[in-house]
Amino acid sequence: MRCLLTIGLPLLLLAGAARAAPPSVPKADHRVINLVNVVERWQAVHDEVRPVILALGATRTDGDRQALEDRLVNEFGERAIEVLVRYREPCLIPVFTRLVEAEHWSVRRLAVFALQRNFGLQALDAIVGRLDDEEPLVREIAATTIAILHVAASKHKKLLPRDKQIKAAAKGMRRRKKADVKALEARLAVEENPFVRAALQASIETFGRRKLLLIHTEPVIEEAPGRYAPRLVGGQVKAYQQGSGVSSAGSGRLKPTSGWGYPVLLYPREVLTMTSDAPLVPLPKKRNSYHYGHDCGWFLEGSGIYAIADGVVRWIRSGGDWGGLLVTEHQDEDRTKITAVNGHCGMWMFVKGGEAVTKGQLLGQMALSFSAENGGHGAHDHFGMFTGGFSEGHCYGRSTQDRTREQWLIPADFLTQRVEGKRIAPDSYR
Repeated sequence: MRCLLTIGLPLLLLAGAARAAPPSVPKADHRVINLVNVVERWQAVHDEVRPVILALGATRTDGDRQALEDRLVNEFGERAIEVLVRYREPCLIPVFTRLVEAEHWSVRRLAVFALQRNFGLQALDAIVGRLDDEEPLVREIAATTIAILHVAASKHKKLLPRDKQIKAAAKGMRRRKKADVKALEARLAVEENPFVRAALQASIETFGRRKLLLIHTEPVIEEAPGRYAPRLVGGQVKAYQQGSGVSSAGSGRLKPTSGWGYPVLLYPREVLTMTSDAPLVPLPKKRNSYHYGHDCGWFLEGSGIYAIADGVVRWIRSGGDWGGLLVTEHQDEDRTKITAVNGHCGMWMFVKGGEAVTKGQLLGQMALSFSAENGGHGAHDHFGMFTGGFSEGHCYGRSTQDRTREQWLIPADFLTQRVEGKRIAPDSYR
């Protein structure tokens, strides 16, 4: 295990337990991953990048525009992608379109995510091209982004920026629908990674009867050309007005599951994982407080969250410290009920309350790091499990030890024993 030391919390390359056919784990490069977690370093880079973005948004000449785009791609594309992705500016769409071809997988992945956030409809050809990317994390987000852009253009037009190119591209979305579906189906026919297959399948279904659920919209500050999602400090969002009242619950019938799986693509092996906030341990610097879950998928915003077993979606809501919250209920082979809690989800859900889901099905996405929409935390899935049926008052991420901890499970122990037939050592995932 190799430590990546930063000014902030230390990051570890997660070794995990060996599997019969282990997925490839991308090499973690701290130059382009986790910049946003180090406040001083992120702010310094942001102070360099912001004037260039403002100048790009204000320029009116093709020559100046090209020079500024070149600078953002060549000088800031790799080392500042985590700054660029926070902006909601149509002028950056050509920059992100070029960055989907970057050498490092994390830059390509975040560039696709940025095009999703910017509703870069005119960049769909570049996104479709990423369906054949060598890195599963890139293929996954390309698949979901294709679906989200089509849904936004047809069902949520008010979300689209007032931009001539986006408006023109929106008019042509219906004409390219068949071609994009064929591209998704072609990739599905050869895709071997089960998580990417699930993302492809869910995306294809959005072109039919499946409707994406928009649980909130992300607030941006300032006027063009400076609109961006500020990097929140402190991790506590007391109120989130946009969508804070959205709630979706359901009482679908629960059946015993036929097997168990994992909630995110690289679980329990990850690119980066924090050494704190492990399941059922006292939280540092928080007296008498415990963490009721396993934080996984660190700094992989936009990555999918998947059903760990056959079950029913019991609760979807948005607001506050949780960001997007998704709760599913399952039943083990011995008919014991198990409830799974996923926190810090993004604005798009691929399921709705009361819907029956199958093991491995795509449910939603992780939200942007340190944003209002994810509750002000670094991007991750707060994944908790407890024995018993769904109870609204029991779905919390951290609390005092006065609340019972007996029902809460250590997710990695529970799942790896069922998926791989073994337990894994705590040091391998904490």
